[in-house]
Amino acid sequence: MLARTFSGVEAVAYMGGAMCLYGVIFAILQNDVRKLLSYHIVSQLGYMVAGVGIGTYIGINGAIAHLFNNLLFKTTLFMCMGAVIYATGKNNLTELGGLARKMPVTMITCVIAALSISGVVGFNGYISKGMVIHAADVGEMELLVIALTLGSVGTLISFLKLTYFAFFSRNEEIEAKEAPLPMLVPMCVTAFLCVAIGWFPSLLYRLLPFEEAAFHYHAYEAGHTIGVVELLLMTVFLFFM
Repeated sequence: MLARTFSGVEAVAYMGGAMCLYGVIFAILQNDVRKLLSYHIVSQLGYMVAGVGIGTYIGINGAIAHLFNNLLFKTTLFMCMGAVIYATGKNNLTELGGLARKMPVTMITCVIAALSISGVVGFNGYISKGMVIHAADVGEMELLVIALTLGSVGTLISFLKLTYFAFFSRNEEIEAKEAPLPMLVPMCVTAFLCVAIGWFPSLLYRLLPFEEAAFHYHAYEAGHTIGVVELLLMTVFLFFM
């Protein structure tokens, strides 16, 4: 509805940028895994709203692409954390840790979804986030580009925090076992789709409202890809420092 009624309204685009930053800042501050993921609903919707506000073919395509991708990686993340809470009875990051060996399938699918939502190269979030940021860049909306880029950095920080403290930090006291098969199968399916779209973005382009324009967007253009990799590596370095 927003795309059909407020497409191309610049104020809507900047509202999306504000949503992106607001959600990611509060997500970073959370200890409860459910609250962390819920604030990221606000943040990821910010990219969609920004794309609608930009209003160009690539902007609208990016908004709808991110809507579709968000259904995959956010659903996977909620399922993974649901499995963790089911297995441990704990939902605070400070109470978790050491689950990588106890819940390896859940860990792998969660890492895939975390990389996807963070816009890491090779995963579906990289495709749709790149489209929205590219649309803002072409439209010479510098403040919006900065806001959306900072949102990506903050997203990676918050999911480094989530995956590290849930799965890799040391906790000798925690007891857990892998989630049952009916919980594992759907999270594996959605995680697989996150990777498949990242490697074969044409699968996504065919679903978008402006299909021809979508195929003119080159997600893996060398300069863009290298820039994203450099930014993500710097973020990881700063996180662990």
